[in-house]
Amino acid sequence: MTGQSLSKARIWLLAIRPKTLPASLSPVIVGIAFAKSYGKLNLLVSIAALVGALLLQILSNLANDYFDFLKGYDSEKRVGPTRVAASGLLSLDELRQGIIATVLGIILVGLYLVYSSRNISYVGYSGSLIVLAIGIFSLLCAILYSGGPFPLSAIGLGDAFVLLFFGLIAVNGTFFVNTGYFSFPVIVASLAPGLLITAILVVNNYRDYESDLIVGKKTLVVFFGKRFGQWEYNLSIVSAYLILLLLFLRYPRYDFTLLIPFVTFPFAYRLIHRMGTTAKGSDYNILLAQTAKLSLLFSITLSIGIII
Repeated sequence: MTGQSLSKARIWLLAIRPKTLPASLSPVIVGIAFAKSYGKLNLLVSIAALVGALLLQILSNLANDYFDFLKGYDSEKRVGPTRVAASGLLSLDELRQGIIATVLGIILVGLYLVYSSRNISYVGYSGSLIVLAIGIFSLLCAILYSGGPFPLSAIGLGDAFVLLFFGLIAVNGTFFVNTGYFSFPVIVASLAPGLLITAILVVNNYRDYESDLIVGKKTLVVFFGKRFGQWEYNLSIVSAYLILLLLFLRYPRYDFTLLIPFVTFPFAYRLIHRMGTTAKGSDYNILLAQTAKLSLLFSITLSIGIII
């Protein structure tokens, strides 16, 4: 693939990795559904939360492309999707400009969410201050996931970050800007989409095990081995469904509709089987896309169950 064969728009599309973007929207959709079920939905705030999550994912993707190239992690042995910096499709200066533009977009959306929370007070703290703290933390993590002297993705903390951001922060942050408070059942439920999105990262790290080992990128799969990666993937997926079962049994507020996502479990089971039997590294790109599809289907069916 060369720059001559691709338009600039197509190259930027490769850079933002559109197939990863549904992962950023899934937990926000769940947070919106919970806010709706509590009778506190604010449409404009919800749209802003969706846009903010989308921009944060794009920022993380651009920063990952930029910093992984700088640190030498994108070697010729890598079998994942095209990286625009490593392949020479975009210069580092162009990527920096893209990162800056995305950060400015995030700041604008964040300022709106901070402003919209100005009348909220939660346990003695200003709602605007809470939203500002969430926004700053999210922005820093999107960059520090790949950047800085100790990138989270290269010191074994990538999995924890994904669970934290795509589970706890995305769902509960969305719920908070709509309702003005947090709810313990929502906090528990937020772990489910977070675990499924973590499973996407596990496939990515499992696929890149050999190349990461060569360049010294310390993912959990590199630390503990590929067998660990299989178990982490399996447990992440199964635990997402068990969390819903726990909520159904523990909280009378939720009826059988909370279990609607179980219609996706046969698909999940097939993915678990493929994780243990897929041989070629390039085939894990397909498994990664299918796991992302599972996370989106799970979140959509969960949202439907929550609302009805």
